[in-house]
Amino acid sequence: MKLTDALRQAKFVDIFDLLNSKLQGVQDWSLAEELSDIRNTYTMMLRFMVKGVNDPESPRLLNELLRRSYAVADRADRLLRFKRQHSDKYMRTYREEHLEMENILMTLESYWRGMDGLKGERETKRNYAEAELIDMHEKAVVDMFNTIWTSDVWKRTDYDIADKILQSGVVGNFDKAVLVSAVTLALLEMFDERKVMILFDAYLNSDVEVNQRAIVGLLLVLRKYDERIQHYPEIVSRLSLYAEGDAFVKNVFVVMMQLQFSKMTDKVSDKMRTDIIPTIMKSKNFKKNGLGISEVDADFLKNGENPEWFSANNDDKASAKIREMADLQLEGADVYMGTFAYMKSYPFFNKTSHWFYPFTFDVPEMLDAKKLMEGKSSLVIKTMLGASPFCNSDKYSFCLMMKTIGAAAEQMLAQQVENEAGENMESLLDDAMKRKLKQADVSRFYIYDLYRFFKVYTFKSEFTDVFSAKEPSFTPLVTDSFKFMLSHEGELLSLGEFLMRKSFYSEAMQIFLSLSPKEVEEDAHLWQKIGFCQQKSGDNVGALRSYLVADNLQPDSKWTMKHLAAVAYETKNFGTAERYYDQLLEADADNVKLLQMKVKCLMEARRYDDAIPFLYKIDYLSDKSVSSQYMLALAQLLNGETDKSADTLESCLSDNPNATDVVVLLAHVRLIQGRVADAYALYRQFYNGGDSFGEAFWDNVALFEEVLGVDRSNFKLIYDAVCLGALDD
Repeated sequence: MKLTDALRQAKFVDIFDLLNSKLQGVQDWSLAEELSDIRNTYTMMLRFMVKGVNDPESPRLLNELLRRSYAVADRADRLLRFKRQHSDKYMRTYREEHLEMENILMTLESYWRGMDGLKGERETKRNYAEAELIDMHEKAVVDMFNTIWTSDVWKRTDYDIADKILQSGVVGNFDKAVLVSAVTLALLEMFDERKVMILFDAYLNSDVEVNQRAIVGLLLVLRKYDERIQHYPEIVSRLSLYAEGDAFVKNVFVVMMQLQFSKMTDKVSDKMRTDIIPTIMKSKNFKKNGLGISEVDADFLKNGENPEWFSANNDDKASAKIREMADLQLEGADVYMGTFAYMKSYPFFNKTSHWFYPFTFDVPEMLDAKKLMEGKSSLVIKTMLGASPFCNSDKYSFCLMMKTIGAAAEQMLAQQVENEAGENMESLLDDAMKRKLKQADVSRFYIYDLYRFFKVYTFKSEFTDVFSAKEPSFTPLVTDSFKFMLSHEGELLSLGEFLMRKSFYSEAMQIFLSLSPKEVEEDAHLWQKIGFCQQKSGDNVGALRSYLVADNLQPDSKWTMKHLAAVAYETKNFGTAERYYDQLLEADADNVKLLQMKVKCLMEARRYDDAIPFLYKIDYLSDKSVSSQYMLALAQLLNGETDKSADTLESCLSDNPNATDVVVLLAHVRLIQGRVADAYALYRQFYNGGDSFGEAFWDNVALFEEVLGVDRSNFKLIYDAVCLGALDD
């Protein structure tokens, strides 16, 4: 048994044996002593139980012993990591000298007081003093991040100092946001109850950057440690308290959808790289004009999420792809991951903490970029930072790129923007720079930052990727800690619909089922959605049942009839499928696709005589297409009308001499008629020595054998004759 399984199932005998084996490789006397004390306490409790002593504190004691066992396992894993992976990024960071947390707090406060005090100073003195303060602040923030990230389980004093930083009226929100990210990363390394409580505390912070980082961190941590959270009453109690607030619940649902959507980032990046961008680049309008600022819609510049970049005069394909990219952005897709993944090689990103910085020019590496805001590149930078939907690390990447492109390239880019800028550009950019991001924007961009860290960071292999496809989905059905959301039906339905739209059909179906739909008219839409998810997941039998319920509750829904008929056909319930195609045809009698599906049902049911009149109608409506004539001829043949079948095929070939399927079917008809030489000649027209001939030849032979009673051996002989060219010179 694995230790994780033993802990999850609270099998203490196995826990003691497995932990003892693990500690052999650690050789830490304090952990060995702790394990011995846990074992002795558990044995004592069992002794009292056997003697008939009823101890009401036993459940609490068991819970405490299990928590202590988890802690021993965590500490042992940490020590083993120190021993085996002494050269990885985590260990090198751990061994660095850091300021004490109390000193970090004082340094942070002195920085913000110092910056505030420079407001009235002369520019030269202010710039020099600012640079010194920024260097001091940078070291303190990096120390704070690294100290927290690599920390052991916190003592009460550690928690108190972290809480002081969060509560400080002097320390800026930048520092508090970085602290929250450090706590999150530390928790993803090792569980710590006090760090979880700090995330709960941080969620109450009034700054949106701080509280949204906290809720994202909470969801990641609660999912990771779901099986053990129940053993920590303080965490359970705090979560229950927060869950009573509608704002918290709605926030959780939004972030949960964003985290789930992040699982599609690779697909979105691939689509951008292989489809959308190449199509735009090939556009003659793109080649002529570029994607100029003047072509960007004002609404896009205002909110970064609603572009209509090209006018109606531009070519349709490029316009469609730009609209598709805009739609992806509106839905929250990370469309820039592929672009900026290649811009994370700057030395700035070698420090782990820098991946989690809210964007600011007040870090040492950005001071030169800050000067660009006053130069020729100011319009470009303001546009990209203020109007574009970039996450923090992408903004840093962009500014670092602008620092290094060279004066000539910078001037050319600035000139192009100035030439293309519309009359209202300055006012639009001014609005964009003043715009405050909404709560959902902040959480989404933070998730983008996290995604880039786990996917692109040079040392990414040393971290457990929280966005891996192997990780559980972000739904309340797979994480007990999120079960409180199951009582919020409106939000739960929205989550299910979101997952369904994003093709997470299994997860969506489970959420719809958790809503316990009843067989009443009001729930018809739920049955439709359940059936749709089952159909998309390949469960056509389940989909048929769900659609039948939906149809019974809402019998006039054409959508239900259409999908019901399709799954009935797939499950070989041809009578049911035909019945619903008939209902659809009542409202649209000349719909060729519906007629074709009805004919397929009749053909599968061996009702060829009934199918033929509909095939004549299809042939007429489709203007004697090759496919309609082929199907008519096949039905005539299977109905015993061999000569009529041959006439239909001959007529088709007179207008379509290269219709190979028709040639092969006519050859089959001639063979069945006993005209072997004619059949041979027709087969040889199509024969090319490849697999395609064999596939076409044998396609319907089993059906002929079953329905018409033909001798399969005759087909085998003629096939060999054609392949060997028996009549060729």
